Amino acid sequence: MEASLTKLLVVVVSIAIAGMILGLLWTMWGSFASSHDFSISAPIIYDFGGNRRILVSVKNIGSVAITRIQVDPDNDGTYEISVSTTLKQGEECQVDRTFTDSVSYPKQTVAIRVTFQDGKTLTKLFEFPVTRA
Repeated sequence: MEASLTKLLVVVVSIAIAGMILGLLWTMWGSFASSHDFSISAPIIYDFGGNRRILVSVKNIGSVAITRIQVDPDNDGTYEISVSTTLKQGEECQVDRTFTDSVSYPKQTVAIRVTFQDGKTLTKLFEFPVTRA
């Protein structure tokens, strides 16, 4: 009787450990399967004297959709430009807006923050060329 009880206990503990390992692998797979990333192309700032125009293409290179793009042209923590969109993996969006913050020549550091469908955010800094228009 004692031997069968021991065997039963070993089986139950083994099943519990296997369940915990499967749960851990399932959680890790969910983290690895979804990626959050973006890239930019064709960045430029035109300076018209009183105001500036920023142009940039943002591409979703992750697997989670992007729902918002925010741009901080002078990298002071205030995102003056905000675009609501739905960019799925591989899709691209052009941001074309005007702003009045001052810029430095010949390059300006610009912060771009994107918000993903699951609520995560990613911020990157880029050097934009500045051209007098």
